[in-house]
Amino acid sequence: MRLRLVLGALLLALPIVGGCNPEDVLETTAAYYGDLPDVEQTEKAAEMARVMPFYVVGACLALLLMGVAILNGLEHARTLGRAESIRFGAYVMLLCFVSLFLAMSVERGWLPAGHPVLAFLTTAVLAAVGTAIAARAKPERAVLSVGYLAVTMTLPLLGILLNGEVYLMDTTASLFIGFASGLLLTIVVSDPARGGLVDFLRRREADPTRRDR
Repeated sequence: MRLRLVLGALLLALPIVGGCNPEDVLETTAAYYGDLPDVEQTEKAAEMARVMPFYVVGACLALLLMGVAILNGLEHARTLGRAESIRFGAYVMLLCFVSLFLAMSVERGWLPAGHPVLAFLTTAVLAAVGTAIAARAKPERAVLSVGYLAVTMTLPLLGILLNGEVYLMDTTASLFIGFASGLLLTIVVSDPARGGLVDFLRRREADPTRRDR
């Protein structure tokens, strides 16, 4: 129950988060396009002000989906036993350290602005292929496999955004959106992944010891 309330509150906050401060847009434009003439910088800033609310809302929705996938993976690990829970938790902690390292060392040139299509396609293909392979290897562990993949993609991306010199631009937002799209595509077209999710939900509903919180 608490998880539903949190997700509902986040969804209600999306329109607020989606609004982009004009001053932030100008600062971001200057950071990424500082070598352009003033006239072209003004044009870039106007274009960014138009499209960034869509990118921000898309990235927030993608993060919600990733968070749900991670929580489902954690809960599925708990149903498989204490050893699997410890393993999943240790993997999350490991990726947290990787995320912190990226937050310290990442450079703005790693994710240059103006490449949203390439960023989207790259993470969408990686997510779709990775989830499909993991689900086909062990169909009964599809939910847990999706959780591992969500952790692998989400935490490093969040670490990159923690760096003060990297902004949520079209490229960085498209990385999140592409991953979420690839994950959804796999659930739609992959019988093992979809079957694993359905079986997991069915077991939860049939569990007499489970109580909604």
